[in-house]
Amino acid sequence: MEERKVILTLHIGGNVYEDPCRIWIKEYRSIITTFLKNVKEVLDLGTNGMLNIRLVSEVIPQARITSVDNVHKNLDLAMKEYRDLISSRKLDLKLMSLERLEFKDESFDAVISFNTLHRSKDIFSLLREALRVTKRGGIIILCDWGPSASFLKCTKEPADKLAQIMSNTLVEIERMQSILGNELIKEAIMVITPVYVLVLRKGKE
Repeated sequence: MEERKVILTLHIGGNVYEDPCRIWIKEYRSIITTFLKNVKEVLDLGTNGMLNIRLVSEVIPQARITSVDNVHKNLDLAMKEYRDLISSRKLDLKLMSLERLEFKDESFDAVISFNTLHRSKDIFSLLREALRVTKRGGIIILCDWGPSASFLKCTKEPADKLAQIMSNTLVEIERMQSILGNELIKEAIMVITPVYVLVLRKGKE
């Protein structure tokens, strides 16, 4: 089982006058830029909030984004907000289960997700599907609220639930690694208050 570049960091600082629920986005944007700079096909796993659509379209203009969600309202909001991207065929919106994706194996250069893990009823299946549709050597970036987000009122979700989801996600990644070996590589684990970011890579062989 191969593991490399596994980093655990904690970032809290910044201007005290900045919104603590948004200060992390600048660093998250840098993570997307670093790991996804050469991708062409990106799957946004969970349209909710539309953050990934905005960031990917801004920093990786050559990328075509497919954003999926299991809630009609989230897709409707994205359709109204990003008409230009849709008309230029840079964005495709689809309604489907996040744990049973309707795509062929290895369809995307990267899979990215924000604000989705705590909504999933089956994290292992979500991770398995994300890995299945990612091309060999491709990147998976998972970002969600940590327990501090509850205290900062960034989300209505209770802190204990968010802590449990974070713990369960790490456990499920370890379980998947024990099954798949070098097919799943941990690139980075980061806590950027009030979120955490997991960067995974699908093995080339």
